[in-house]
Amino acid sequence: MPPLPLFLSERPITRLNAAEMFLVAVLRLSVAPADLGADWRDGFRAAGIHNTGIPSFEALFSIIGVAARRCLDVRHIHCPILGLDEERLIQLVGFLQQAQPKQAFDILSDWLFPAAARMAIDPAKGLANALASVGLTIPTRKTAGPSPYGAYTQPGLTLLH
Repeated sequence: MPPLPLFLSERPITRLNAAEMFLVAVLRLSVAPADLGADWRDGFRAAGIHNTGIPSFEALFSIIGVAARRCLDVRHIHCPILGLDEERLIQLVGFLQQAQPKQAFDILSDWLFPAAARMAIDPAKGLANALASVGLTIPTRKTAGPSPYGAYTQPGLTLLH
């Protein structure tokens, strides 16, 4: 598998557009402790895509939860910097919105074993389509090599397995 493209470095969340922020917020809330008092599904409801977005997100991360090759780098809800796999989720959705399924599959293949990656592509497409249906699109961005600071430099890191 070719190396995956990465964004320039550990990107501050303040540099995200609405679609990117939505994805990161939903992901972080989905792995946050229940006592936080927030439900990640509320974002899908507020956007009016709960009928398609919630099942797609749940299916995608159910597959990841049982078939992940490794723990994913998902940061604490208040962390100001994106984790490596948060960046990759943004890329995954962007590639699918831009009709680049090969690049999206490469990201899934980094996260998942081959059979699971094949199973996960449809829910990932469903998520990308649900976001696009309400104008939440991921822009094309220039990519570069990995951060010189490494993937685990920020406190508040939560690992999803």
